[in-house]
Amino acid sequence: MANSKRKKSSAQGIPASSLVRALEIVGDAWTILILKEAFQGRRRFHEFHDSLQIPRQTLMLRLAALADNQVLFRKAVRHRTLIQEYHLTPKGLDLYNFIVSVWVWHRRWSDRQLFLPDTLYHRPCGSALRAEFICRQCDKPVVRRDVTLIDSPERGMDPPPGPRHSRENESAFLKGSSGRPDDLVATSIVGDRWSNLVLFSLFQGTSSYSDIKDTLGISSNILSSRLKKLIALDLVEAEPNGRRVVYRITPRGEDIYPMLHSLIDWADRWLAGSKGPPQIMIHCCEAVTEARFVCASCRATLRAWDVTVTRPT
Repeated sequence: MANSKRKKSSAQGIPASSLVRALEIVGDAWTILILKEAFQGRRRFHEFHDSLQIPRQTLMLRLAALADNQVLFRKAVRHRTLIQEYHLTPKGLDLYNFIVSVWVWHRRWSDRQLFLPDTLYHRPCGSALRAEFICRQCDKPVVRRDVTLIDSPERGMDPPPGPRHSRENESAFLKGSSGRPDDLVATSIVGDRWSNLVLFSLFQGTSSYSDIKDTLGISSNILSSRLKKLIALDLVEAEPNGRRVVYRITPRGEDIYPMLHSLIDWADRWLAGSKGPPQIMIHCCEAVTEARFVCASCRATLRAWDVTVTRPT
């Protein structure tokens, strides 16, 4: 009976979620790396292909999807033959908080820096970049224990998420990007919808297998595989508690939170529609949370065009 109810509910839709909406657009490991390259100035197909060593068909599909979702726009350029460039739109540029959050995680937790250079510089103040994730209202750090998620009165339902890329594509991603799973964990976890929905459920206070399963409406085999993956990557730990097992976020996992928060903020701005955000994030200062990354040296909000890989002269 429970399974039939879940299938019926899934067919009708799912509770509206900004995180799910964002992941439908950028929740793919290759897509995240393509965006990273776009923020570093890549514009043409061959530049993305040469830098990422991505299969050509995969690159064509991801670029087309980003253009269809107005994250990138195609610009025709005449250079011997007609070719196209892909430029970030305002909607795409607004993903910079998310890109910085992935860089911050890899800089702290990865042995090898494959996402962005280990050292970036903030042009306005000339300092080596140290990024801090703060609340726009009170300027205090934003961490998950200080944020409460409240349903909007008009939360409603969204259509069921579309089909995702196969698990084989994840293996191809790791092979094609020349990275070990632990090197690109933030990219591959956020690029896997179920993995970060499980993480976000844990961030919201669920701790048992049954609670996560009921909250997400996830099948047992998918939940088991994602928990196994998250534990292997030291993002989650399992602790016996009587007859139950309790799942907790590790410090390494806690630092994933700014990525998910940034995606929710982005979706609230760009994907909310006329009803507004389906859920509201309230910071401990009692303001609606819209977090931002700032330069720790000069406290200025980080903008893509103000950050460079070379030290300003």
